[in-house]
Amino acid sequence: MSVSAIDRLRNLPEVLTLSRFASVSGVNREHATVLLARWTEAGLARAAGPRSGVYYNRFKRQEITAEMKGTACYILYPSAVLTGESALHNAGWTTQIPANISVAVLSRRTYAKFDGFEITGRPRAWFAKAHPSIISPSKAKRRNNSSISVMAGLVPAIQVVDHQYFRILP
Repeated sequence: MSVSAIDRLRNLPEVLTLSRFASVSGVNREHATVLLARWTEAGLARAAGPRSGVYYNRFKRQEITAEMKGTACYILYPSAVLTGESALHNAGWTTQIPANISVAVLSRRTYAKFDGFEITGRPRAWFAKAHPSIISPSKAKRRNNSSISVMAGLVPAIQVVDHQYFRILP
């Protein structure tokens, strides 16, 4: 018995990966790739970025929210921390909404691009120094409808120093 695209999409989360879709659906990776490509072409799904392997389920939610974008980034980059103007806006220090969400992730050779994100690699030493200044998502004061609750952020005062001098943290 074949399962319709609508039934599959109804049972999938708002943000999914190619691998998770294949395992949950019980199809092989090649078939999952074909299905996601067709759904993307039909407007039922949307890739979070070129070759990212992360997709938004537009059947469940037509509008892609900041929360969904944060989830997509966190799936691929679990070390992601809000930085720059994004951390300041998320903490309520500025009302100006950044054009792109700035995040720092552990350094690697290549980075998947995400629509609406500015991803910067930082060495493990930076994360070790920044650790005491990173606010967990559960403790962060966030602005309504403009937050990314799945990501941690730097304490805004430390963020200003880091943004200006990159690796200078107390």
